[in-house]
Amino acid sequence: MVAAQVLAMNYLSWIGVSIVVYAVGDYASKKFAIHPSAMWGSVAIAAYAAAGGVWLLALTERNLLSIVGPIWSVASFIVTVLIGIFVFGESLSLMVALGVMLGAASIVIMSLA
Repeated sequence: MVAAQVLAMNYLSWIGVSIVVYAVGDYASKKFAIHPSAMWGSVAIAAYAAAGGVWLLALTERNLLSIVGPIWSVASFIVTVLIGIFVFGESLSLMVALGVMLGAASIVIMSLA
C-alpha cells in the first residue's frame, strides 16, 4: 500500500524529486570537470539516469509533455545556476539573473495550467 501511495504522488512532487537527483548529477559533473575521476563521473552518470527515471514518473502522472517538460527544464536550469553560484562561487550577470527570474515566473504560471 505504501508503494502505491508513493507512486501516486503529484507530478510536481515527482519533478521536485527528479530535480534534487539531477542537482546531485550537476554537482558531481562540476566536481568531475574540476578534478576528473571515475568516481565523480560515475556519480554524475548515475544521478542523471536516476533523474530521468523519476522524470518518467512525473510525466506518467500528468501526461502532458507540453507542461511537465518545460517545468522540469526551467526548474533544472534554476537549480543548476544556484549550485554554480552558492556551491562553486560562480558569478551571475544581470542578464542571467533576469533569465532566472523569468524562468521562475514561468514555472509558477505553467504549474497553474
